Amino acid sequence: MPLLVLTSLFIFIMTIHTTIGLAGFDPSPPRPRSITYNKHYMSTLSKNYKSIRSTSSTPGDIPAIRAVIKDVYVHHASSASTFWFVGKIAHCCPAPQAVQLIRKGILVEHARRLRPEELDSLAKGSTSTSTSTGLGLDDFETWIAPGDSEMDVAYNRPDVVFTKVVEAVAGDGDGDGEEPVDISNVGFEAEIYTNGESGFRTERNVESGGPLKPEIVNTPKADDLSDKEVKVVLDDK
Repeated sequence: MPLLVLTSLFIFIMTIHTTIGLAGFDPSPPRPRSITYNKHYMSTLSKNYKSIRSTSSTPGDIPAIRAVIKDVYVHHASSASTFWFVGKIAHCCPAPQAVQLIRKGILVEHARRLRPEELDSLAKGSTSTSTSTGLGLDDFETWIAPGDSEMDVAYNRPDVVFTKVVEAVAGDGDGDGEEPVDISNVGFEAEIYTNGESGFRTERNVESGGPLKPEIVNTPKADDLSDKEVKVVLDDK
């Protein structure tokens, strides 16, 4: 091909590239949307939870269950020690990463809806800022406990300790759009109140995550109770 033709072709390509760049065209793949509290994501997370749990563990196999399931509690910075149970996550990635993926968009939002008087009012009345909604979501802390440990928590077993999930930084895949969100690795089973249940809360040390009250001894294990009996015990706490 003649040199003159090659030169003209090169100039043409560079002109098109410059024009597109000046027009604000971004050749990189579009960033994913943040995970928000809506029917689509709640349904997807619920299906993921059931799938991860059923394929990774069997009923009664506590070690296998706790390898992929964590109980989730939300604590507000203005509260001295009250932690609210909001549901369970299933994870095929490290648990803190799983929580970070859905922390603000799902977990904190569900907690606010679950406890409108105690938590939603605090969010709207907070003076702190939030990069996502401006409703003071930074004052909410997300803590995880071993999966299916509600009974042990209710009886203040000292070996059940909560772990605080610290806020993710930009670019770590926390759902803020900096990196692709792989929601397939995370499931969430939301806590739902029925028949006038008052909800399960617990008093914990905000530094260590351990129980504040003495252990209640000579009590039945969760495996010895039906699901209905467990609900009754938790609702009384």
